[in-house]
Amino acid sequence: MKFQENLYLVNGSEVDTLSLEGGSTWIFAQNSLAAIHYDLTGKSYFEVGPKHGLHTMLIDLYEPGSITCVEAPNKFRSQQHYARENGSWVSRIRTENFDFHYQDFGKFTSIKKYDLLFYSGIIYHNVDQMGQLRKLHEISNDDAFMVFESSTTRNESLIDLNVVEVHHPPYSSLYRNIETCSFHPSKKACKSMLEMSGWEIIDDSDNYKNLSNRERIIILCKRSTPKRNRHLIEK
Repeated sequence: MKFQENLYLVNGSEVDTLSLEGGSTWIFAQNSLAAIHYDLTGKSYFEVGPKHGLHTMLIDLYEPGSITCVEAPNKFRSQQHYARENGSWVSRIRTENFDFHYQDFGKFTSIKKYDLLFYSGIIYHNVDQMGQLRKLHEISNDDAFMVFESSTTRNESLIDLNVVEVHHPPYSSLYRNIETCSFHPSKKACKSMLEMSGWEIIDDSDNYKNLSNRERIIILCKRSTPKRNRHLIEK
Protein backbone atom coordinates (compact mmCIF):
# COMPACT_ATOMS: atom_id res chain seq x y z
CA MET A 1 0.00 0.00 0.00
CA LYS A 2 1.29 3.45 -0.87
CA PHE A 3 1.81 5.96 1.90
CA GLN A 4 -0.69 8.81 1.92
CA GLU A 5 -0.38 12.12 3.69
CA ASN A 6 -2.14 12.03 7.09
CA LEU A 7 -4.16 8.97 6.07
CA TYR A 8 -3.95 7.53 9.57
CA LEU A 9 -4.16 9.78 12.63
CA VAL A 10 -4.97 8.95 16.24
CA ASN A 11 -8.70 9.65 16.68
CA GLY A 12 -8.54 11.20 13.22
CA SER A 13 -6.79 14.20 14.76
CA GLU A 14 -3.34 15.67 14.10
CA VAL A 15 -3.44 17.31 17.54
CA ASP A 16 -4.13 13.99 19.28
CA THR A 17 -1.39 12.29 17.27
CA LEU A 18 1.18 14.95 18.10
CA SER A 19 0.31 14.70 21.80
CA LEU A 20 1.66 11.13 21.93
CA GLU A 21 5.30 10.16 22.39
CA GLY A 22 6.46 9.45 18.84
CA GLY A 23 3.44 11.16 17.30
CA SER A 24 5.51 13.65 15.33
CA THR A 25 7.50 10.79 13.80
CA TRP A 26 4.20 9.07 12.90
CA ILE A 27 3.05 12.15 10.95
CA PHE A 28 6.46 12.86 9.39
CA ALA A 29 6.86 9.27 8.19
CA GLN A 30 3.50 9.26 6.44
CA ASN A 31 3.98 12.65 4.82
CA SER A 32 7.62 12.28 3.74
CA LEU A 33 7.11 8.75 2.40
CA ALA A 34 3.92 9.85 0.63
CA ALA A 35 5.90 12.64 -1.06
CA ILE A 36 8.19 10.07 -2.72
CA HIS A 37 5.21 7.78 -3.53
CA TYR A 38 6.64 4.97 -1.42
CA ASP A 39 4.72 1.69 -1.64
CA LEU A 40 5.28 -0.68 1.29
CA THR A 41 3.27 -3.56 -0.16
CA GLY A 42 5.15 -6.83 0.30
CA LYS A 43 8.31 -5.09 1.54
CA SER A 44 10.30 -5.84 4.69
CA TYR A 45 10.21 -3.45 7.67
CA PHE A 46 12.77 -3.26 10.49
CA GLU A 47 12.57 -1.26 13.69
CA VAL A 48 14.93 -0.77 16.62
CA GLY A 49 13.25 -0.01 19.94
CA PRO A 50 9.50 -0.12 19.18
CA LYS A 51 8.70 0.60 22.86
CA HIS A 52 4.93 1.38 22.90
CA GLY A 53 4.50 0.04 19.36
CA LEU A 54 3.08 3.27 17.92
CA HIS A 55 5.21 3.26 14.77
CA THR A 56 4.95 -0.51 14.32
CA MET A 57 1.15 -0.33 14.39
CA LEU A 58 1.22 2.48 11.80
CA ILE A 59 3.47 0.45 9.48
CA ASP A 60 1.21 -2.58 9.92
CA LEU A 61 -1.67 -0.57 8.42
CA TYR A 62 0.34 -0.10 5.20
CA GLU A 63 0.49 -3.86 4.55
CA PRO A 64 4.21 -4.73 4.58
CA GLY A 65 5.37 -8.21 3.68
CA SER A 66 7.13 -8.61 7.03
CA ILE A 67 7.85 -6.76 10.27
CA THR A 68 10.96 -7.30 12.40
CA CYS A 69 11.50 -5.49 15.71
CA VAL A 70 14.46 -5.53 18.10
CA GLU A 71 14.01 -4.32 21.67
CA ALA A 72 16.48 -4.25 24.57
CA PRO A 73 15.57 -7.07 26.97
CA ASN A 74 16.57 -5.18 30.13
CA LYS A 75 13.76 -2.67 29.57
CA PHE A 76 11.12 -5.34 30.08
CA ARG A 77 12.97 -7.22 32.79
CA SER A 78 13.43 -4.17 34.99
CA GLN A 79 10.26 -2.20 34.23
CA GLN A 80 7.10 -4.30 34.28
CA HIS A 81 4.86 -1.62 32.77
CA TYR A 82 6.81 -1.92 29.49
CA ALA A 83 6.13 -5.65 29.44
CA ARG A 84 2.41 -5.04 29.94
CA GLU A 85 2.27 -2.36 27.24
CA ASN A 86 4.28 -4.56 24.90
CA GLY A 87 1.79 -7.39 25.23
CA SER A 88 -1.14 -5.08 24.54
CA TRP A 89 0.06 -3.83 21.13
CA VAL A 90 1.91 -6.87 19.80
CA SER A 91 -1.36 -8.80 19.70
CA ARG A 92 -2.85 -6.16 17.36
CA ILE A 93 -0.29 -6.60 14.57
CA ARG A 94 -1.96 -8.18 11.54
CA THR A 95 1.14 -8.79 9.40
CA GLU A 96 1.65 -12.55 9.36
CA ASN A 97 5.45 -12.46 9.10
CA PHE A 98 6.10 -10.66 12.37
CA ASP A 99 9.29 -11.27 14.38
CA PHE A 100 10.06 -9.66 17.73
CA HIS A 101 13.56 -10.03 19.20
CA TYR A 102 14.40 -9.18 22.82
CA GLN A 103 18.04 -8.54 22.09
CA ASP A 104 20.75 -5.91 22.20
CA PHE A 105 20.77 -4.45 18.68
CA GLY A 106 24.56 -4.49 18.80
CA LYS A 107 24.39 -8.30 18.91
CA PHE A 108 21.63 -8.66 16.33
CA THR A 109 22.55 -10.48 13.13
CA SER A 110 20.44 -10.97 10.03
CA ILE A 111 20.87 -12.67 6.68
CA LYS A 112 17.69 -10.95 5.61
CA LYS A 113 17.86 -7.42 4.20
CA TYR A 114 15.24 -4.77 4.90
CA ASP A 115 13.48 -2.19 2.72
CA LEU A 116 12.21 0.34 5.28
CA LEU A 117 13.85 0.94 8.65
CA PHE A 118 12.86 3.01 11.69
CA TYR A 119 15.51 4.16 14.15
CA SER A 120 13.68 6.54 16.45
CA GLY A 121 14.73 7.77 19.89
CA ILE A 122 17.71 5.42 20.07
CA ILE A 123 20.98 6.99 19.02
CA TYR A 124 21.54 9.34 21.98
CA HIS A 125 21.37 6.40 24.42
CA ASN A 126 24.22 4.53 22.72
CA VAL A 127 27.96 4.85 23.01
CA ASP A 128 28.55 3.43 19.52
CA GLN A 129 26.48 5.80 17.41
CA MET A 130 28.35 5.38 14.13
CA GLY A 131 28.52 1.62 14.63
CA GLN A 132 24.74 1.36 14.91
CA LEU A 133 24.16 3.50 11.83
CA ARG A 134 26.64 1.37 9.85
CA LYS A 135 24.89 -1.77 11.05
CA LEU A 136 21.54 -0.44 9.83
CA HIS A 137 23.24 0.18 6.49
CA GLU A 138 24.57 -3.39 6.42
CA ILE A 139 21.16 -5.01 7.00
CA SER A 140 19.32 -2.82 4.49
CA ASN A 141 18.61 -3.45 0.81
CA ASP A 142 20.34 -1.31 -1.81
CA ASP A 143 17.25 0.86 -2.37
CA ALA A 144 16.20 1.02 1.30
CA PHE A 145 14.85 4.06 3.12
CA MET A 146 15.16 4.86 6.82
CA VAL A 147 13.21 7.13 9.15
CA PHE A 148 15.64 8.44 11.77
CA GLU A 149 14.66 10.45 14.86
CA SER A 150 16.73 11.85 17.69
CA SER A 151 16.65 14.18 20.61
CA THR A 152 19.28 16.88 20.04
CA THR A 153 21.47 19.04 22.28
CA ARG A 154 19.76 21.62 24.47
CA ASN A 155 22.95 23.60 24.96
CA GLU A 156 22.33 26.99 23.33
CA SER A 157 26.01 27.41 22.49
CA LEU A 158 26.03 24.08 20.59
CA ILE A 159 22.62 23.92 18.90
CA ASP A 160 23.73 25.45 15.60
CA LEU A 161 27.11 23.70 15.46
CA ASN A 162 28.09 20.33 13.96
CA VAL A 163 28.94 18.67 17.28
CA VAL A 164 28.06 15.79 19.59
CA GLU A 165 27.69 16.65 23.28
CA VAL A 166 29.09 13.92 25.56
CA HIS A 167 27.54 13.11 28.94
CA HIS A 168 29.65 10.96 31.21
CA PRO A 169 28.34 9.79 33.59
CA PRO A 170 25.15 9.74 31.48
CA TYR A 171 22.10 11.70 32.51
CA SER A 172 18.79 12.82 31.11
CA SER A 173 16.39 15.39 32.49
CA LEU A 174 13.85 14.11 29.95
CA TYR A 175 13.36 10.79 31.74
CA ARG A 176 12.93 11.87 35.35
CA ASN A 177 16.65 11.82 36.06
CA ILE A 178 17.12 8.21 34.93
CA GLU A 179 20.65 7.99 33.55
CA THR A 180 20.06 7.17 29.89
CA CYS A 181 21.47 9.95 27.74
CA SER A 182 25.14 9.48 26.82
CA PHE A 183 25.59 11.50 23.62
CA HIS A 184 23.47 14.45 22.50
CA PRO A 185 24.13 15.33 18.84
CA SER A 186 23.20 18.60 17.22
CA LYS A 187 20.94 18.45 14.17
CA LYS A 188 23.91 19.02 11.88
CA ALA A 189 25.78 16.19 13.60
CA CYS A 190 22.84 13.82 13.06
CA LYS A 191 22.96 14.55 9.34
CA SER A 192 26.73 14.24 9.19
CA MET A 193 26.73 10.87 10.94
CA LEU A 194 24.02 9.58 8.63
CA GLU A 195 25.89 10.72 5.53
CA MET A 196 29.21 9.28 6.74
CA SER A 197 27.59 5.92 7.45
CA GLY A 198 25.99 5.73 4.00
CA TRP A 199 22.60 7.42 4.30
CA GLU A 200 21.59 10.20 1.91
CA ILE A 201 19.35 12.89 3.45
CA ILE A 202 16.01 13.19 1.62
CA ASP A 203 13.81 15.22 3.96
CA ASP A 204 13.67 16.38 7.58
CA SER A 205 11.12 17.65 10.07
CA ASP A 206 12.38 21.24 9.97
CA ASN A 207 10.75 21.46 6.53
CA TYR A 208 7.34 21.11 8.22
CA LYS A 209 6.00 23.98 10.31
CA ASN A 210 3.88 21.70 12.50
CA LEU A 211 6.77 19.29 13.18
CA SER A 212 9.80 21.56 13.53
CA ASN A 213 11.28 21.28 17.02
CA ARG A 214 14.42 23.02 18.24
CA GLU A 215 15.27 20.04 20.48
CA ARG A 216 14.55 17.11 18.13
CA ILE A 217 14.90 16.15 14.47
CA ILE A 218 13.31 13.53 12.24
CA ILE A 219 15.03 12.62 8.98
CA LEU A 220 14.06 10.54 5.97
CA CYS A 221 17.16 9.11 4.33
CA LYS A 222 17.99 6.70 1.53
CA ARG A 223 20.71 4.08 1.49
CA SER A 224 23.79 5.34 -0.31
CA THR A 225 27.55 4.74 -0.18
CA PRO A 226 29.39 5.11 3.14
CA LYS A 227 32.22 7.63 3.30
CA ARG A 228 35.69 6.11 3.56
CA ASN A 229 38.32 7.28 6.02
CA ARG A 230 40.30 9.97 4.25
CA HIS A 231 43.66 8.31 4.94
CA LEU A 232 42.43 5.18 3.11
CA ILE A 233 41.44 7.01 -0.06
CA GLU A 234 43.93 6.78 -2.92
CA LYS A 235 44.64 10.04 -4.70
